[in-house]
Amino acid sequence: MSCVLDSPSLPISGEANHQIGDCYCYMCTCGNHKCPSNNGYKKSTPNIYHTAYCTAYLKKISSTSSPFIREGQLLHSKQKMDMTTNHRTDFKPTDDLSKLPETNRPKSTSPFKFTSTSTYQSSFPDWKDYSPKINKAPCKSSRYSLKFTGVSSYEKDFTAYKGVRYAVKLSNKSPSIVSGQEWETGKTTHQSSYKPYKVKPFKKYRHESHDVKIIDNCMKNISTYQQFYLPHVSPTRFVTKRQLDKVK
Repeated sequence: MSCVLDSPSLPISGEANHQIGDCYCYMCTCGNHKCPSNNGYKKSTPNIYHTAYCTAYLKKISSTSSPFIREGQLLHSKQKMDMTTNHRTDFKPTDDLSKLPETNRPKSTSPFKFTSTSTYQSSFPDWKDYSPKINKAPCKSSRYSLKFTGVSSYEKDFTAYKGVRYAVKLSNKSPSIVSGQEWETGKTTHQSSYKPYKVKPFKKYRHESHDVKIIDNCMKNISTYQQFYLPHVSPTRFVTKRQLDKVK
């Protein structure tokens, strides 16, 4: 029985195909065909996927892992750290804050004690049951003998206006141009000096007889222009003898 690999229809497998495993050696039925990769391809030649990075940079695995040492851990100090400070000895609390005065609050219903203090009592002493009274002024005021009745002499000096119209007295320095009668009646010279504006009449309507007549047959305007002004033809080389005869 012939082997499958002896068939010429199979493609040729190269060395790279045998190293990768992309070959047809596994289809052998006779046992004579052996894959070259099993004979020492990997041992004699390096893998095609290997680069020089693996040979140049190898991972160094130490036998015993060294513990991580923090910076300053090996620096031993001669002084012993007892975790004490001189804050309490240098900075002492004042007596006013340490010993707060006790206050009696008989009318208070709060269970907490009120410990706030102020300087109000030293500045403003307790008046206790003080009833203020309106005392007399320290300096005596000068009294006026006449009683104030609220009456003035304004009505005697200035009479009330009862509809009497007084004439206007003008000074000689600035005489009035308008006479007194015109001033009282309110008359002016506006109407005599400035006449009312008159609207200009409209233009006359143009009658149909003034328009140019149009003939319905030829649809041409009738005018005397063609009789007096003939068309000018320049004697150029493009003018023919036939065109000159028509003009004559």
